Amino acid sequence: MQVTLAAPAAGVEPSLPAAGASSPSGEADLGDLAIAVWARDGRLLLSDREGVHLPYRPEAAGFVDMPLAGENWRVYYLQSFDGGWLVAAGQKAYEREELARDITMGQCCPGWPCCPCCWRR
Repeated sequence: MQVTLAAPAAGVEPSLPAAGASSPSGEADLGDLAIAVWARDGRLLLSDREGVHLPYRPEAAGFVDMPLAGENWRVYYLQSFDGGWLVAAGQKAYEREELARDITMGQCCPGWPCCPCCWRR
């Protein structure tokens, strides 16, 4: 996924472009990521639709597992070198698990997910 960032105009809520739709089968994909960027003072600079719900945690570094809106999430926090901004990218835990399973099964079974020996349901 590639996103072009720009500062929002005065009076406009900061946001990222809408992510693409999930895969046609409803399975998780990289478009399911939530992204948020904050300034040093905690002011939200940019976010996508779900990223606005990610908490500002300046003490966090790396992966953090947390509950959000009643669901388990895994969020990666990265601070800029000079401490001027903080970026968070997160995904619901079950979406991460689906993506990992699909990638792994795709490597193990060339027919995945259509192969009858690999049906999950």
